[in-house]
Amino acid sequence: SLYRDVAAAKETEKEVSKRPAKGEEARTVDEEVIHLRGVFGRDACIVCILGGASFHQAESEELVKALASRLASAMGSKVKFLTGGMPGVQETFAKHCGDG
Repeated sequence: SLYRDVAAAKETEKEVSKRPAKGEEARTVDEEVIHLRGVFGRDACIVCILGGASFHQAESEELVKALASRLASAMGSKVKFLTGGMPGVQETFAKHCGDG
């Protein structure tokens, strides 16, 4: 159900966004990859979305919207898009990816 999918996504977001406690060391890149594979599954295609906090041209925003929509539909349920939760490119991509 949609509710179950949304609830699972929120739990995944909480798990992925966990930061080391004060005094703990951050994970290495290899450790982070292992962690993300545990969260998303070994078969997932994990795509990191990076970009600026603002758009310099209106066409850029339209391009990000189109890419988000088309990538989500073309890649199916195995793809997991990962952002840092920043405004601008990342937020726009997330809002226009699948059911946002």
